[in-house]
Amino acid sequence: MRGWRFRQYDFVTAFLNADMDDFEVYIEQPKAMEVQDQEDKVCLLKKSLYGLHQAPHEWNSTLHRYLLTLGFKRCEKDYGLYIKWVEEDDGSQVVIFLTIYVDDLILLGPDYLAEPVAQSLKSEFKTTDMGDLRYLSGIEIDYVPGKWIMFSQANFIMDIIKKFGNENMNPVATPQGKEKEPPRRTKEDDLMTKAYPYRSLIGCLQYLITGSRLELVNVVRVLSKYLNDYTVAHWKMALRVLKYLLGTVNHGLVFDLREAMKYDALCIETWVDSDWANDEEDRRSITGYITKLNGCTITSKGEKQEVLGTSTCHAETIAASTAARDIRWMEQLLRECLLPCAPSSLIIDNQGAERLCNHPGKHKRRKHIEVRHLYARECVEKHGLRTFTVASSENLADMNTKALSKDRFLEACLNIGIMDTKTILNEQPMRENRVEQGNVHHVSEKANTRNYSKIEEARMRIAQIYGSTKVR
Repeated sequence: MRGWRFRQYDFVTAFLNADMDDFEVYIEQPKAMEVQDQEDKVCLLKKSLYGLHQAPHEWNSTLHRYLLTLGFKRCEKDYGLYIKWVEEDDGSQVVIFLTIYVDDLILLGPDYLAEPVAQSLKSEFKTTDMGDLRYLSGIEIDYVPGKWIMFSQANFIMDIIKKFGNENMNPVATPQGKEKEPPRRTKEDDLMTKAYPYRSLIGCLQYLITGSRLELVNVVRVLSKYLNDYTVAHWKMALRVLKYLLGTVNHGLVFDLREAMKYDALCIETWVDSDWANDEEDRRSITGYITKLNGCTITSKGEKQEVLGTSTCHAETIAASTAARDIRWMEQLLRECLLPCAPSSLIIDNQGAERLCNHPGKHKRRKHIEVRHLYARECVEKHGLRTFTVASSENLADMNTKALSKDRFLEACLNIGIMDTKTILNEQPMRENRVEQGNVHHVSEKANTRNYSKIEEARMRIAQIYGSTKVR
């Protein structure tokens, strides 16, 4: 947002830096290095070794202690995030962000403050300067200061296509059809399905969701139900996802920084939905929600509810409270970083659930709802959460609870920021390329306006209530 660089560093043999102060671990003397006449004795480890189950913990503790000496504070709401506030000569304060993931470290801040931190780390640990952040944990990151941050996994997608499918498959426009889910495996099907690496494929698809392909949330949720009793039909469903990915290899999650900077403060906006009694096996409902921070999608979830919803209102209320827990965590994290936050918004397509978030309602209708499923109401009463209703056709979270038609799915992808990253990097017009049966489909300006009109209309209604806080 301020043009700062994302610096990336890698700790060389990180685990070997950790002291073994909290544990006593003994090893046999290495061969050819035994102490003469004391071969039966063992050695007490002073430093950690790879292979010890304590090694990751001890390394994290060692790094944590050193970062504290540099003036960093660990966020209580996310132990992988550290912040440091530095007071300038004019009395203003500048923040440095540092995040760690095992032996990878990302540093964000102005160069004149970040460089001394980097030099201190290099003097204490053996590190490799990876330059600007471009690749992390299998995710490709493209950053255009002041314009875009893009996350994609093109190389990983091609790897799983080659491993589980083939490059000659015919691409499809959507990852999931609207047909009924196949039944679970019976004993007669056992021999047929043992040859399919179904679990391995679903694991790869789950990793894609955590990285950049948020539009796959619902189909992967469905496929994950059958890890222990899948059939050939389920395998074919999974292959359809690969066909979709083959046609959208370069698509990823895009943050539009120009739009994000139009907000007066950090604004959390969560769209929540529930598909009542969706599962024909147990009639449990599905919770789905999508969270945006200043218009950029940061969370997309879809999961089966733990209890049976007795009505659409009940199911939507459960979904709202599930989403509210995530909202509350994000608010606490942002405020811990001393970042300015606008009131968060929860957007629902059920008027009964929205009203229940704001006042108790009739005791007869809601007395069976568990207290924990009324958490959204507490967030409204005590933490300033605002709730709004939209039509079901305008709800972004609809894609996380059910399979959508092609047109609605493509529109939903556009609205959550799933786009062709290569097109954007080549400075071609955004929001144009779409896959249709393996071919590139150009969306006209008129169609693009039609796709956005309902969503924008809903957002404008919210903006009117916010007043000065801008809503994208």
